[in-house]
Amino acid sequence: MVIDAIFSAALAVAPRFGCPTVVMVHTFFDRLIDGWRADFAMQSGSRERAGFDPLPALPVLLPWDDDDRTPIVLLSFSTVPEQRSPVMVQRALDALASLPVHVVATTKEIVDPSELAAPANAFLVPFADHDALMGRASMVVGHGGHGTTMRALSHGLPIVGIPAKGADQVPITQLLEEWGVGRALSADAGIEEIRTTAESVLRDPDYLDAARRRARALTGNDGAHLAADSIERAVATRPG
Repeated sequence: MVIDAIFSAALAVAPRFGCPTVVMVHTFFDRLIDGWRADFAMQSGSRERAGFDPLPALPVLLPWDDDDRTPIVLLSFSTVPEQRSPVMVQRALDALASLPVHVVATTKEIVDPSELAAPANAFLVPFADHDALMGRASMVVGHGGHGTTMRALSHGLPIVGIPAKGADQVPITQLLEEWGVGRALSADAGIEEIRTTAESVLRDPDYLDAARRRARALTGNDGAHLAADSIERAVATRPG
């Protein structure tokens, strides 16, 4: 069996194996079809693939008491080295510094914490278990990536989206506003704009209500389980 996550090179060679092929497509695909087609065309010239062990979900011991009711904001930008932006991470940290929140920023080791000046209300870590953090968080500030966005929505968290360089991230952050679950900012948003936007999202219960409605709609639609079921069905239908 060939399992592919919409990489065109893999799709091109899949028929050579003479076995079922399963393609897993991002939830936002129907809104980004033109972008993905362009991406397919670009990838068709490349056949090189490298394999990496998955990053473990690391538990994080936060420096605040469990009964501390101060809202927690998860600050999480892209894991792709080509999209690293210490400037934007710093800008977001500075924007949240004066708000009555705790900030947990995951830098993914593409931005070294030593490159940043962490304000007093921020805690910086390279990697963390986002599910555990989102279980305690009140809001996410992110780059509009598929994984972080869907995970935040599944936890019923409002989002402030600041896209990085990914072509899919602008429409995803715009969708946050369409759904009423957050706000979309431009990639060059300044400190004051980020601060006032984050403050408005935290204070307006309509964003939280909309995010929780979206979480209820996503309940039971576990992508990993659905993909596994699809793979098992494809295996079962293979001749011989």
